[in-house]
Amino acid sequence: MKKILAAIIIASIILIGAVSAEETIPLLPAQYFGTAQTTNANPITAGTEITAELNGETFTYKVIENGKIGEAGTFDEKFIISPSNPSAEGKVIKFKIGSVEASQTVTFESGKSESLALIFAVEAQTKGTENKIITAPPIVISENPIPQNFALVVETIPQSQKDSLPKFSQGTTVLKIVEITPENPPAGNYKVILTFTLTPSEIASLGVTKDKIILMHHNGAQNKWDSLRTWISSETGGAVNYSAEAESFSAFAIGASTTATQTAVPASTNSGSGSSGGNSVSTQSPQQSYTAAPQTEQTIKPSATASYAATAQAKPTETKTPFALAGLIAGLACAMVLLRK
Repeated sequence: MKKILAAIIIASIILIGAVSAEETIPLLPAQYFGTAQTTNANPITAGTEITAELNGETFTYKVIENGKIGEAGTFDEKFIISPSNPSAEGKVIKFKIGSVEASQTVTFESGKSESLALIFAVEAQTKGTENKIITAPPIVISENPIPQNFALVVETIPQSQKDSLPKFSQGTTVLKIVEITPENPPAGNYKVILTFTLTPSEIASLGVTKDKIILMHHNGAQNKWDSLRTWISSETGGAVNYSAEAESFSAFAIGASTTATQTAVPASTNSGSGSSGGNSVSTQSPQQSYTAAPQTEQTIKPSATASYAATAQAKPTETKTPFALAGLIAGLACAMVLLRK
């Protein structure tokens, strides 16, 4: 009888080990904060999305303050990376803006909080007589390589051409109209984030508050003015720095609308869109505000690039409820009692 009970005990121990081995222990998210700059030490513009690739998954962070990734404080917002597969532990994370990789990589460690100093070769050069209006290097958002000679030529529109453009909607005032033409652009679709500055007197000349500034683009197909997604990226000494996102180029108008509504820059999320199907974790709630912004005359040699990855809601790795394990332990306990008798 004792031999039988001993055999039961040994078998139970083996089964307990097998059940434990099947259980998946989820990884804790890693948190990252620090800086994001161009190779010329200019800050990456607020509104730009930085992606992190890890173990077949992609996570996304939207810059909410020029040149910064989150904050170092314990309860401050950070770039959170939470892989769904435990095999991600110890693997390299690559940070990108579109197709352009940062010079720094890090190794994923579950639960770690780490500082970053990311540098991207995405800066555009500017030239022309009106460079003062574009106050930060443009960033090109594209999944394809950016030709080194890609440039945006910004020119003043002559009065004869202005007269042929459609009228602006009621309540809209215009500070300047320019023509922007790309030279040697990247293949496929791309976007460009442009940053410009308006002085208090320029804003006052439009008769509006700073949150009513808008950048409009001439929609040639429908012969009308479209308001572009624009936001306040920062303020310096009373001057307001605006950033705007353009997807096509023709005539642009810097102006204001009394009906414009201030809109927050979309919240950033970590999104897993890798081959393994990905999970995502919300990283932050940006504090920037949309308002439209102006563009100006000049030639810009934009930089390279950031592509917007789709966002999804995070799903932590599931663990199996160990009912079988509990049953085995109970059986083992009973066997030991019988063995003593």
